[in-house]
Amino acid sequence: MKINILHPILIGVVAGAMIYFINWQAPEYSTDYIDVVDAIVDTGIHNSVDLESPGFLGRRAIISMTDVNANFSNSIIAQLLTLDRENSNQAIDLYLRTEGGWEADAFAVIDIIKSIKAPVNVHALGEVHSAGAMILAAGTGERVVYENTILGYHETGPDEDELFQSRYLEFWKKHADLPQEWLESRDEEMRYFTAQEALEMRVADEVRIEN
Repeated sequence: MKINILHPILIGVVAGAMIYFINWQAPEYSTDYIDVVDAIVDTGIHNSVDLESPGFLGRRAIISMTDVNANFSNSIIAQLLTLDRENSNQAIDLYLRTEGGWEADAFAVIDIIKSIKAPVNVHALGEVHSAGAMILAAGTGERVVYENTILGYHETGPDEDELFQSRYLEFWKKHADLPQEWLESRDEEMRYFTAQEALEMRVADEVRIEN
């Protein structure tokens, strides 16, 4: 089954409309095309993949390079369930590059990863922060960080409800060995760490170095 040819057309239409709107609203400013592309990425439109296409990376890979939000969780969960139903004995590879996002959507994806039978290998690429690091830590197969990946962790804020704080802290205590001062902090400061440190803190199982 071929990938729907309307897919790139839809992206082009959305991009064109956004560019026109920006120029019409503020003609004195030049259009920042990077912002337009970022907006399209955040919608998740580009993440739609035809799982019936036999040429798509062996049909067992999911790729996401966007924020962790409702579009992200909807797309990832749908693909995980479909691939698990297709073959629950073969691992699924989830490739992530994200600067984080909504904790609720991360937990939604994590619960599905843990509920399906197929092992989920999570690959962290480029930068994987916050909610993305949670998904990495929760992988049920291989948890792989590539040598140039930078990861990020931050605590919940001081105004966060105790129920949400408890859920967040219990998750990290179960899935990693983060420094105690990180877990006790409430300053929401992003704490960055390397691929090797991810290995040492049990956030990942392997640092992959490509030749």
